[in-house]
Amino acid sequence: MDPLTALPAEVVLRILDFACLDSIAQLTRLTRAWHQFIDYNHPDAIYAAKLPHVTTLREPQNYFKDLKSFARYGEGVQSWKDACRRRTLLARNWKDERPTTRESIIRFQAANHFVWRFKPDFKRRLFISTSQAGGIYVTDMDTSALLWCLQGDGDVRGYAHLEYQDGTAVWDRFGNTLEVWKTDLPGLERGEFRNVALLPHEAETRGFQLSFDTLCVVSTDGKGFVYDIPTGDRPPILRTTLDIQQGAIGHLDQGEHAVMYSMGDAGYHFYDKTSGSSLGTIQPQLVDPFKVYHINHPAAPASDFDLVRREILNLLPPTSTDQPPFPPDNPQNDRLVPCQILDGTLRSSFPVPAALNTPTLAEDDWGAGMLNGKTMVGVSRGGRVLICRDWPRALRSEGDFVAVSSIVECEPSSGADFDLGGWLSIHETGDDKRIIFEIKNRIYILPISAVGGPIARLPVLVATTSLPALGVPVSFMGIYDDCIMSTFTMVRPEMTAPDEPEEDGDDSPTWRITPTKIIRVLSLAPELSSMAS
Repeated sequence: MDPLTALPAEVVLRILDFACLDSIAQLTRLTRAWHQFIDYNHPDAIYAAKLPHVTTLREPQNYFKDLKSFARYGEGVQSWKDACRRRTLLARNWKDERPTTRESIIRFQAANHFVWRFKPDFKRRLFISTSQAGGIYVTDMDTSALLWCLQGDGDVRGYAHLEYQDGTAVWDRFGNTLEVWKTDLPGLERGEFRNVALLPHEAETRGFQLSFDTLCVVSTDGKGFVYDIPTGDRPPILRTTLDIQQGAIGHLDQGEHAVMYSMGDAGYHFYDKTSGSSLGTIQPQLVDPFKVYHINHPAAPASDFDLVRREILNLLPPTSTDQPPFPPDNPQNDRLVPCQILDGTLRSSFPVPAALNTPTLAEDDWGAGMLNGKTMVGVSRGGRVLICRDWPRALRSEGDFVAVSSIVECEPSSGADFDLGGWLSIHETGDDKRIIFEIKNRIYILPISAVGGPIARLPVLVATTSLPALGVPVSFMGIYDDCIMSTFTMVRPEMTAPDEPEEDGDDSPTWRITPTKIIRVLSLAPELSSMAS
C-alpha cells in the first residue's frame, strides 16, 4: 500500500516529520509521485521541519544570516531544500574522520605586522588585529587590503590584547588602562574606528573579555570590574565592582549573567555580573577518576609540511598578484587527521618521560577557561582539558559537579619542554559542540559528544600551528560555523641593505628569510558549485 494514495497529505506530512533526511532523499528517488509530493508540492514544510531553530516559516534566504562563515556559505540560498542540504553537508564534513578543508593565508600589507591577537568580523567581512611590534590593523577579509590602522609610536603597545564584539574593539595600554573604540559611527569609512573611552584602573589589571555587550576586567589585586557597552558613541558604564580572591591569573570568560575567573591551582570562580555575589567554584581535581580519558597523539599532517616548504622555497618578495584569501582554495583531506579518545589516564597506556615532570591532577595549574551556554571548558598547564556539560548544576554541590564533568589528558609530542598552550575556543558546529585547544604545535579539535563514548576512531582532529623548529605557540585561535582560524608562524623574505658595499661596487639590497605570524584559515565548507538544486 502506497501511503500517498491511502492517506491524506496532512498525515503523510506528519509521518515524514519522523523520517531522517536520508530516508526522504531515498523517497524522492522511489517513484515520480513521491518526488512530486516532496520536492514540488510540499518542499517548504518538509525540509524546513528538518532544520533546527526554525520556529516560524520565514524566508529560507534568512536562515543562515547569522552564520559565522568565512566561505560565505549561507549566501544565495533559494529554498528550504537548499538550506537543508547545505547544513547537512557541512555537518557531515565536520564529522568526517578526514574532512576536506580548503586553505586561506592572510598576508598583511604592513611590513612589520606580526600578528599577535586577531578577531574576525563576519558581518562586516573584516579582520581586526594587534601586532607584536605595536599597532592595530583592520584588514578586508576577502582581499587582505588594509582598510585602517594605528601604527605610530605609542599608538598601540606591542603585544596588546584585543577583544571585539560587533563593531566595538577594546585593547590595553600600559598603566592598567583599556581603550574602547567603535566603528560604524557617523563620518567613519568602512573599517575605520574612533575612540569613545579610556578606562583607567587603580588595581593591576591582568585580563579582560567582551561579549553579551558587557566588558569584564580582572585584577590580581582581588578586584573585578563589569562594564555595560551601550550603543553608538556613548562610553561604557561601570555596572559592578566585584571583590574576588587575590591572585587571579588573567584568564576569564562570561555568560549572560555570570563571569568566570581562573585562579590557577584554585580552580575557577564564578560571580554574578550584577550583584557581584559569588556563585561558587569549580575544582577540577574533584573529577571522578573513572571519567578521566586521554588522547593518542597522531603524526603531523603532511599538508602542513607542504605549506611550510612552499613558503621556504618562495624566496621572491610578495607582489600585488598574490592570490587573495577569498575564496579558500586547494582542497585537501589530509590537513586534519583522526586520533582516538581512550579510557584512563595518560600514564595508563603511555610511558610519560620523567623529564616532562607532568603534575598530578591535584597539583595541576588551570589556565584559560571558556563558557558556551551551559558548557564550561578549562585547560591546564599539565596538558589536561576539563569538560563540564552543565556548569550551573556543577556549582550546586560536589556530587553535581562529579555527575557532569570529565577530564581528557593529552599525549605530549616529544621532548622535555611539553607545555599546554593558553588558548581554546568553543562553538556549536553542525550537530555538536566542539572545542579546540593547543598542545605543542598542534590544535586539537574535540567534539564534546565524543568524550566518554565508545573507543573508536573518532573525529578528533589535529593540525600543526607553527614551524616545529621554531616552537612558536599560537597567540589566538577560534572555531566558527565553517572554519578554524589561528595564527601560524611562517617564513617570509625580507629585503635588507648591506652594511658595506661589495668590492666590485655592488651595493644592491639582499634578501633574507625571517619568521612572521600570519592568519591561517582552514575552511570546512563544501564546494557550493557542486550543490546545485
